[in-house]
Amino acid sequence: AAVASTAASGAATALLAESSGRDGAAASADAQRVGLDASTLALSLELLRSGREAAEEAAGSLLTHREHLSAAEAEAWERTAQRLRSAAASSGGSGCSCASGWSDEAVLRLLLAVHANAHPVLDDATASRTVGLGLFPAACLLNHSCAPTGVLSFEAGGKVLVVRALVDLRRGQEVTYSYLDEPHLFAPWRQRRALLRAAHRYEPSQPRSREESEAAALCRSRLPAAALGELEAEVRALCSEAAAAAEEAEEAAARG
Repeated sequence: AAVASTAASGAATALLAESSGRDGAAASADAQRVGLDASTLALSLELLRSGREAAEEAAGSLLTHREHLSAAEAEAWERTAQRLRSAAASSGGSGCSCASGWSDEAVLRLLLAVHANAHPVLDDATASRTVGLGLFPAACLLNHSCAPTGVLSFEAGGKVLVVRALVDLRRGQEVTYSYLDEPHLFAPWRQRRALLRAAHRYEPSQPRSREESEAAALCRSRLPAAALGELEAEVRALCSEAAAAAEEAEEAAARG
């Protein structure tokens, strides 16, 4: 796993701006065009400085969604990768020696992999405050579901990602989690589908339990008993998870 703190985001942005010089306005325009934020930039720089072997281990097998980019987006990413490589090479110390082992193409692939797969890292105590951005290769294998069977949490200051079950899992049952944050997870299907298409470049499917419940709500008909039972079980599981998290937070606060 690789993690960059929120404090590192500002430093990475400043480094790229300094390296870009007179090209600063164009660099900002390219970043805005492709949706590159400071956290993604900081984590990519952290991996770049860690060395080619370590970075390939963390991100080499991950999807980049490069095939979905428009020509303009691809060119903007290419220019950004060139600037990032130059920034790392000119920053001195380990950045200078490590950047020399990277081509622009390799840095581009790294940037795209981080952008497509990184997870926001939440604080250990309350899981409500973003403290950085991390790349956890094993967690990248998990699929999205709008009726998830698991939830992500963090330990050891965000360096360890833990997947906790929200329901009793059967042997062989898929572990899923929501790619959407909580407010968006409870949005109508049309909004969730649009967000997932835009952010994750794939065609999502609506779980049957949620399809039935939303259809019932829209037509004000009675919810089928089976679907109601499933929803009640999901709500109970979520409440239990929330209560356990609150108890852990109180214990951590008491110890601290």
